Amino acid sequence: MAAYRCAHCGHEDRLFQGPDSAGMAQEMGVTFLGRVPFDPRLAAEADRGVPYIQQEPGTPCATALRAVGAALRSCVEVGRRRAPAVREAEGHGGERRIGE
Repeated sequence: MAAYRCAHCGHEDRLFQGPDSAGMAQEMGVTFLGRVPFDPRLAAEADRGVPYIQQEPGTPCATALRAVGAALRSCVEVGRRRAPAVREAEGHGGERRIGE
């Protein structure tokens, strides 16, 4: 969760102080998947067992969650293509690629 937007005036404030997550990801050499704005309805829907993205599809939070999911899927697909062969757990023999 990146920021909170006031439901009354629309003002946006950061939820957490400290370094920016995109900058931290860059410094660490890892892929930044995106920012998700805070929406209290996300927790409420999760508590009810209802998929937030289906319940609130047009919200900025849902849009950001779909973008993060797409970025994550892309990383996994790239990882599958680049994954080195690893040995199976002892006793199983053979080799396989991660994710197969």
